[in-house]
Amino acid sequence: MQELISIIIPVYNVEQYIHKCVDSVINQSHKDLEIILVDDGSPDGCGRICDDYALKDARVKVIHQANRGLSGARNAGLAVARGKYVAFVDSDDYILKDMYADLLRLALKHGADMVVSDFYEITEAGGKKARLNNYSAKRLNKLSIEDVRRLTLLDKLPPSVCVKLYKAYAAKDVGFYPGVYFEDLIFSARIIFKINKVVFTDKAYYCCNRTERESITSLFMADENKFARRKYSWFVAWREREALARAHFPQNSPLMRAQAVSCSIRALLAFQGLDGWEEEKGFCLEYLYAKEQETGLADADLKHRMLWWCYKNCRTFCRVYTKLSVGLHKLKNKLKICPPQFPGRSAALPAERK
Repeated sequence: MQELISIIIPVYNVEQYIHKCVDSVINQSHKDLEIILVDDGSPDGCGRICDDYALKDARVKVIHQANRGLSGARNAGLAVARGKYVAFVDSDDYILKDMYADLLRLALKHGADMVVSDFYEITEAGGKKARLNNYSAKRLNKLSIEDVRRLTLLDKLPPSVCVKLYKAYAAKDVGFYPGVYFEDLIFSARIIFKINKVVFTDKAYYCCNRTERESITSLFMADENKFARRKYSWFVAWREREALARAHFPQNSPLMRAQAVSCSIRALLAFQGLDGWEEEKGFCLEYLYAKEQETGLADADLKHRMLWWCYKNCRTFCRVYTKLSVGLHKLKNKLKICPPQFPGRSAALPAERK
């Protein structure tokens, strides 16, 4: 198998982790690799470390750029990637030796445009805990591409780009949405309509580092602006999914519209008292007023319809509500009550085909 795989690794403030990450990629059993390290304006010594790797291994290419965030770094890597296939690794994680040899073998065997694997979670205690898909690969592989697309939009399959191998043409066509967290949610929803064949495997290769650290994958500390960015990002993700569902699976669009409406209201509340969010606030208001005219926000639950009324009529309550929400989020961070990297979700799969 001599197919070239381009592996894109955004790098930011991960000096203590980057060696283990890059070494795990360099030592892959599949050797035909293009390893693209994107130094995203890292303030520590990561830029120098990247350059050192490029001197030692001709397969390593380094991009130095001003900080543009995870999406900007991945897009920079996609712009120069030469491989027929492309993959992504976060610079504070690492992978097992046969990951890309095995995923490529599956892609070639089945003519797949995307291969999806399981992963391990690495904790501060050092233990490995497998985090599996909700459904077996055997069952998922019996689904049609339309079923996989629907489950993807419904957020029933892991959205992470790091546990997958893609045909490069599809990833380049889609790219990553800038300026938001949870960019994988948007990317996964868009790319599934660019591909025609997906293969799943129950084997786990990717090791997600869940130890406490500050990097591009530790999405936010609970300050007000990052809290607002988080809420807005959820809105963008569900707005994108609703638009795709409306075009392809109209029977599922009310569910996604309800999610987008709820997230836009929570984002508006989070923007209260903050400067510099006028554009994002405008997007949320435009969306809400449009949906209010279309459906009267009938898809939203009572809580969020009440919050929308308060936003329009009682801003003081909104500010108090937001302060309490941020305070609760800070408490959860302090107590390390964090959501799983890829939340487990339950849903009925379509009936298996004979």
